Amino acid sequence: MSVTYTSTADEQASTSTVQRGGLRGWMRRLFSAPSTPSTNYIQPIVTQETYNVADIRPIAGNDEPQYVVAPGGYRIRIPQKDEVHHGIGEMLPKVKDAMSLIPPFPQLLVSLLGEIQKPLATATSVGNIAANDPALAASLIRTVNSAAFGLNRKITSVAEAVNYMGFSNVKAMVLRLQLETSMGGNTGSDPDLQDLWVHSLVVSHVADCLARRVPGVDRGFVSTLGLLHDIGKLIIHTRFPQEAQQIRAWRATDESQLILAEEKRLLGVNHADLGANVAAQWGLPADLIRAIRFHHAPNKAFEVSDPKPLHQAMYLVQIANQLAKYCYVYADQTEIDAIDPAAFDSLRFSRELTALLDDEVRAAISRAIFIAQDGAPHPTSTVRRFLRLNRGESAVQLLAAMSGSDGATRVEIDDESCAALFAPESDTVKLEPGHHRFRTAATANAIGIATVQTEARKQQAKLPISPEAQLPLMMVARCLLANVPQQRSERLEVVTVIDGQQVQLAVRAPGLSFASRFGADCDRTAAAHVLDSELANILNLKWFDSIRISSDGGTLVFTAQAA
Repeated sequence: MSVTYTSTADEQASTSTVQRGGLRGWMRRLFSAPSTPSTNYIQPIVTQETYNVADIRPIAGNDEPQYVVAPGGYRIRIPQKDEVHHGIGEMLPKVKDAMSLIPPFPQLLVSLLGEIQKPLATATSVGNIAANDPALAASLIRTVNSAAFGLNRKITSVAEAVNYMGFSNVKAMVLRLQLETSMGGNTGSDPDLQDLWVHSLVVSHVADCLARRVPGVDRGFVSTLGLLHDIGKLIIHTRFPQEAQQIRAWRATDESQLILAEEKRLLGVNHADLGANVAAQWGLPADLIRAIRFHHAPNKAFEVSDPKPLHQAMYLVQIANQLAKYCYVYADQTEIDAIDPAAFDSLRFSRELTALLDDEVRAAISRAIFIAQDGAPHPTSTVRRFLRLNRGESAVQLLAAMSGSDGATRVEIDDESCAALFAPESDTVKLEPGHHRFRTAATANAIGIATVQTEARKQQAKLPISPEAQLPLMMVARCLLANVPQQRSERLEVVTVIDGQQVQLAVRAPGLSFASRFGADCDRTAAAHVLDSELANILNLKWFDSIRISSDGGTLVFTAQAA
């Protein structure tokens, strides 16, 4: 018997007033909203039996500006009480055939995961098993020696790598290796799948972080569910690429519909069901299989008589999933599930989602992003949507959505300080002890951009600053420079400065300017709002004390504490 998540016509018509008028209309309303949450921000039209409408809160709390969270934004999805039902034989024949070809879980990995779960497991016992798999051993050593861990010496022993990484990260590497093998061995080079992997690792880290605040919850179960909750999406991308492309194209033309409904229409099941079926084939625990199937409807996952920690574990992963999407939107038109107030009450958490987004949770998200990126099997790949500056049609659409916006942005226009960092005489000024300045410049062609990326990373790696300051600099430089268009006649410049207790990263390129992206006669105020939304992942994670831009948009300066 399979359990399928479906979306009814009533649900599609009444999930939220956010959805009526489309994404662009919602973004326009969002940016014109006051800084204090309003009851008009989200007014879901749902039945009283499903949610108490008065308890549904905005994503942003009182201390968080209400900004759209990504280049493409997100939508709020309100589950309906009857949208999960039981059915037999709903999976299409082609899906059943594809599922039968997925290889079983290797015994060595079963043994490794079993050892990790043992109370008396040690880094040596886990490392001895991991060393028997050359690919896994190489992956562990590569990851632990990445900048994400900031070690002062080279690690060559698998046991040492396990000791520094911790069992949670080792488990993540084990599962990633298995998923890459099972789904074709090429997931690390696919940008969509790379983004999906980062998301899953972030959910796992956040869920584990939140689980420490709830006595009695199995943190191993929670972190594993975080890693595996979206394996069905991985299956769709790798086993059904044509359908995955159809879903992407369909979402781009019909903003009123939901992903789960379209997956079911094309495949007979949605990604949650597919993930549960793979977990069952691999012989994973029954509780984990059921949790994967119901990760969009955690109140349906277990019976009332089941232990409370199981219910709490489901709620923790659902909340972690939404926080992960809030701070790192990994797909266009991301849907954030509205959380049942009963979930917050069960965990004794505040009912405002972003009230949970404290420094500890932000650190967990950041750590997962850095580990996923620096430990990736294809280091040249980058997350596409973490920092994506729009061009072409998408830029035109976003600019139109922001027209008429007159609220403040979180990026500050400051021509004077932006220009000062690139003044020619700045390079000749004698620096005081403890102060550093590096400038890298090249023509903005393919070779020049690659050279600047490499040199900037080398310079930043040498800076005498904390990893908490260094890693965001390296990540932002990497992603921002990837947005610079290749043009032979333009110059790209990057300056990194340590001035006392502050470190600054400044990037200047004509190809980043508002005129280049939106046209010479663009509305600069609307363009600044677009840039604010494009940088929202960074702003929500609070990696920097400030982000300043020149009035033409061609210079960006990121400032953080060096210590």
